[in-house]
Amino acid sequence: FHSDQEDLALLSKTLAIGLSDTRFQDEIERLIKRLKKDKDRDLVKLETALKIAYSKIYINRINKPTRVAVVFPVYSGINRLKRRAEHINGEDYLRVKIAQLRDLFGANKNISWQLIIVDDGSTDRIGELIEEILRQEYPEEYQSGQIQVKFLQKAIEENLQKKEEDRDPVLSGLRSSRDSRRGGSTVYGLSEAVK
Repeated sequence: FHSDQEDLALLSKTLAIGLSDTRFQDEIERLIKRLKKDKDRDLVKLETALKIAYSKIYINRINKPTRVAVVFPVYSGINRLKRRAEHINGEDYLRVKIAQLRDLFGANKNISWQLIIVDDGSTDRIGELIEEILRQEYPEEYQSGQIQVKFLQKAIEENLQKKEEDRDPVLSGLRSSRDSRRGGSTVYGLSEAVK
């Protein structure tokens, strides 16, 4: 999995450079059409890389201060958090996601990005493990709040302790994280992003 992500990152960077030069745009489009006809098995990877490359070009055209927040709900899945070498189901998704955000937004100083990870009541301590990785490997982004970990269950419990009129309406109707799977954590994460 990780090598596919690396291949995709390299392809998209290469395509972004090529597409930035109008002389190559038509050639790249013709290549993709030819690959579609041949039903090349790597076509999906190439098409995805092309979409990423176009995204980078558009993002790099942004010339006004822009803030982007990405909400990433998690529910259990410690094995997917691990690297492939550590577990057969390892996807290393946290590190991959951070690398993708850095790659996509890093070249444009007008864009500030934020990643908000919301633990949706996991039973395997995944939120705490993510915090541990962030403290060790991404201390600057974690301490600054650029990358945050929120816990839906904790937020619900704190909200229920408040007077009715002071409660967060985003969490209304939730008595525990079991009342919400992904949907509630996404809405909660988005509400945190706009604060």
